[in-house]
Amino acid sequence: MIARTFAWFVLVSLAFCGTLVGCGGGPDIDAEFASVSGKVKYDDGSVPQGQIRVIRFDPVADASAPKIRKAASAQISKEDGSFEMYTVRPGDGVILGKYKVVFIIQQSHEDPAPQVAAQFTSAETTPLEVDVQEDLAELEYVIQRP
Repeated sequence: MIARTFAWFVLVSLAFCGTLVGCGGGPDIDAEFASVSGKVKYDDGSVPQGQIRVIRFDPVADASAPKIRKAASAQISKEDGSFEMYTVRPGDGVILGKYKVVFIIQQSHEDPAPQVAAQFTSAETTPLEVDVQEDLAELEYVIQRP
């Protein structure tokens, strides 16, 4: 019993310390950010419904981009397909630059079969790109099912 209590104490203490220290490795402090949001739907007009619905912006190699540029992502809403991109924390936006747009849509962790056409699941194959140079509030992506 004492060992179990001690283990919980250590686990809670580490979690608390982690929140004080932060995760580190955040985006370049000097980088400029833009607010990016929009909607995703299938070509039949329906909204992705799996338990896992993620849109991700993967950086494209670009000599003019900041030295440190990270991928940005967001959860896609089940209700209307809306999303708001972030890089480290919700609300921080996207570092300016060019990105490939990738989707991870699955029914669940137990059923990881993609619910989107394979071309949209990888930065190497997706036909979708976005160049973030300012706030973008009405992006719309139409994707196909597998």
